[in-house]
Amino acid sequence: MIPMKTSLMVMIALTAMVLVVSPAAAFETTSLDISVGQSGGAVVTLGYHLTPLEMTAVYLHLIEPSTELAAALSAFSSRGVEVRSVSVDQAVVNLDTYAETSVEGQGISYATPRLDFARADAYLQNTWFAGFIYPDISPSITTTRFPDGFVETAADQPVIPSYSHTVPVV
Repeated sequence: MIPMKTSLMVMIALTAMVLVVSPAAAFETTSLDISVGQSGGAVVTLGYHLTPLEMTAVYLHLIEPSTELAAALSAFSSRGVEVRSVSVDQAVVNLDTYAETSVEGQGISYATPRLDFARADAYLQNTWFAGFIYPDISPSITTTRFPDGFVETAADQPVIPSYSHTVPVV
């Protein structure tokens, strides 16, 4: 029976060898779903694909996806970012503030921020693990959902424009 400490050291050594010998990993963002709530907050679901190398780094806690995701998204919410869940293929985050809201006539107008995925790429380039991955940050599909069910979508776009939508008050 191999002691736990020795087992961990062997795993770390194997991971280090893989990092040195293998080509860089490719994190791929598959989907981004933003569900805007009535108050302007949002639930953000990010779908992604991790290579075995990246999954190993997460398993060994070399990379903490929830911490990295919360730090990256904090720029979009002045009040708070709560990581609800993180798995090997998706992360779900609550943003207390996302869309700006205003009362217009008989409705509430929502204006979402412009999303430039080059900012996320720049953020990743400043992390300690930047040399190990070549991420594809722009989601294959981005969906923005408003409280009344209205949906805006964008496919393979490096920049998602600001969307405005007014929801009638009933």
